[in-house]
Amino acid sequence: MPPLLQKDALLKLSVHERMAMIAMIWQTLVDQDADVPMSPATLAEMERRADLARKNPDEGLTLEESLKRLKDMQ
Repeated sequence: MPPLLQKDALLKLSVHERMAMIAMIWQTLVDQDADVPMSPATLAEMERRADLARKNPDEGLTLEESLKRLKDMQ
């Protein structure tokens, strides 16, 4: 494994840097239209949350509010 991907090296990065790395890696999957396997439990939880959001559209945060919260955490 390359040194940058070793756990000790990753722990030296800030939370923001690690989150940015996760986002970049995830984007490579999106860019390649990768078939990301998910467990039945994960799919069920995603569907449960989607149903909850559809039933309660005024609850939760907008994308803009969520992004602002993430930015404010940095």
